[in-house]
Amino acid sequence: MKRLSPVATASQVMPLDHLAPGETGTILEVDGRPDHVHRLSEMGLRPGRPVRMVRSGGACIVAVGNHRFGFRGADAALILVEVGKATAAHH
Repeated sequence: MKRLSPVATASQVMPLDHLAPGETGTILEVDGRPDHVHRLSEMGLRPGRPVRMVRSGGACIVAVGNHRFGFRGADAALILVEVGKATAAHH
């Protein structure tokens, strides 16, 4: 009898501001004005980077590497993250 290997955890895409405190994801896309997107990329907020929600709410705080960033909800909604992957990419 042939057995199937375990199925990988399904991933889900959501805006950054939907992460719960302590929840992690991988940045998929950063949207917004080109100058803001470029500046966020320079600070390390770019696709492929793991991110963790430190404090959620209207003014959320996220961690990327050893850095912490504060965002208003509307700004955090412009960053899409993938959650539920078995492994996260590190760049």
